[in-house]
Amino acid sequence: MSRLLTPAEVEALRATEAIVPAPTETYRVAVEAGYAELAPEAVAALEPGVVIHLDAARPGLVEIVANAVVVAYGRLEELDGRPSVRVVQLARTRAGGTKDEGGRS
Repeated sequence: MSRLLTPAEVEALRATEAIVPAPTETYRVAVEAGYAELAPEAVAALEPGVVIHLDAARPGLVEIVANAVVVAYGRLEELDGRPSVRVVQLARTRAGGTKDEGGRS
C-alpha cells in the first residue's frame, strides 16, 4: 500500500543530504586534431593563452567545440610532451545563439 508523505516527512527528507552524490557535469571539447573533456567552469574560464591538452595534434588554426557549439579558436602545439591547443580567440555569439569566428551577429 502506498500513501502520500506528510509535510513533516517531506521537510525531513529535504533536510538530509543526498545518499548518492550528483554526477559532475563535463563538456566534451573537440578540435579537428582531437578532443579533451572539461568541466563547465573550465569552459567558462577559457581565455587567450589557456592551453587545452589533446590526444593528437596537427598544425593549423582549429575550432574548439563544446557540446556542438564553437566556443573558441586555437593553434595546435605540444606542451610537456602532450599534443595541446592554445586558445587564441573566443567565438562571439550571434543573435541566433550560434557562434562564429568573425563575431558577426
